[in-house]
Amino acid sequence: MKPERLAALIEKFSSRRIVVLGDFFLDKYLDVDSGLSELSVETGKTAHQVVAVRHSPGAAGTVVCNLAALGAKT
Repeated sequence: MKPERLAALIEKFSSRRIVVLGDFFLDKYLDVDSGLSELSVETGKTAHQVVAVRHSPGAAGTVVCNLAALGAKT
């Protein structure tokens, strides 16, 4: 699709109403530093050290965020 055609289609969206129905999840991401990993005394398996925790919307929440990024009013 040509960029001009895509822009024309997106422009028509401004007069439309959108309802998003679905489950809203909160995704949780654990960032680990492999350089800090060590063996667990209890299990003998590698224990990964969490250095940061991030959260972001998932499922229908992702759709809503994407629509907002495209200019939809929330």
